[in-house]
Amino acid sequence: MKRMLTFFTAGVSILVNAAPASPCTAFSVKNSNGRQVAKNFDWYIGDGLVVVNPRGVRRSQAQKTNGKPVEWVSKYGSVSLTTFAPGFPVSGMNEEGLVVESLHHTNFRRRLQTGEGLVSLEWVQYVLDRCQSVAEVKQFAAQNGFGQAIIPLHFFVTDAFGNSLVVYGQLDQIQMISGKQLPIPVLANNHYFKDLAKYRNLKKRTWLQRLFSPDDDGGRFGIIAKGLNVLPSDDAVFKLLHAARIPTLTQWQILWNQTHKSLRWRSFENRRPKKRARIDFRQLDFSCRPQPLVSDTRSDAGVHFAPYSAVDQTQATVRTQAIESALGKKLPEEIVTAFGKPLKCAFENVHVNNAHSILGE
Repeated sequence: MKRMLTFFTAGVSILVNAAPASPCTAFSVKNSNGRQVAKNFDWYIGDGLVVVNPRGVRRSQAQKTNGKPVEWVSKYGSVSLTTFAPGFPVSGMNEEGLVVESLHHTNFRRRLQTGEGLVSLEWVQYVLDRCQSVAEVKQFAAQNGFGQAIIPLHFFVTDAFGNSLVVYGQLDQIQMISGKQLPIPVLANNHYFKDLAKYRNLKKRTWLQRLFSPDDDGGRFGIIAKGLNVLPSDDAVFKLLHAARIPTLTQWQILWNQTHKSLRWRSFENRRPKKRARIDFRQLDFSCRPQPLVSDTRSDAGVHFAPYSAVDQTQATVRTQAIESALGKKLPEEIVTAFGKPLKCAFENVHVNNAHSILGE
């Protein structure tokens, strides 16, 4: 295990030092298949888990606090993807069609602080567990900020009614952008207003300016914004994701269908896309169980769900330690210790652990 961690850490370190630090792009779109949210997950590693998060789970924040801890019971089941462990999702959608995407915020200039409440990815889990709409997320975010650990994140939230929200900041300094302030439902890694202004200025260029700078497309935000109105099918959405990918960093391409409650994604290996996989929420059992069901994020192997195990926990530890080593920062020990803790069911209808498969497309 020690040798495996050494090689893995060295590989991640090389990528961190060589690759541009501007990963991930997410957007919302409506086409013939309904309302959808798509994302390029660009990161230094692609190992991770697809997680079925049950409803009726009693959760509590990982960090100790001098005040009253944040505690809750999950109201909705959800599916999420994580590079860490269950309960710390980087991407997810719940039964009500609410999607939360986390992205690296490269304009964040303050010192990272975890505070005494929820850290960023725990905050995502709470939103998936408890919120149905953007309005509910805004209400919660106004009263409960989040700490930032290892890397600053901002969030793209979209509900099944077509409302979108961008959330920035940390602790009690939370900024939210929605409604008329969010005319184009796209988020990359800069502050939203910065990317929006650049895109609008590019659209105003004269023919002479376009002649001398034909390759200035506004970055990934601009590529997606220009393509939003011509996405008649899922294949077209994946094609647009591919146009905005970062070849050295894109690990997953994710498509949540909020209307039909499904997930399609494909993973990459050696910069080559694998076969797409699909999960239909109607085939999932969201009843509470001692451990969540998980599957590998490699999309070409189909989807085989099994209870989170000691092997999964070991792999989560290896991934976390490698990322910490590569970035030169550490997660609070209380958060790492929370990985893999058995779920506490708030009700008595606890489901016995079982495994089942959902094959890829």
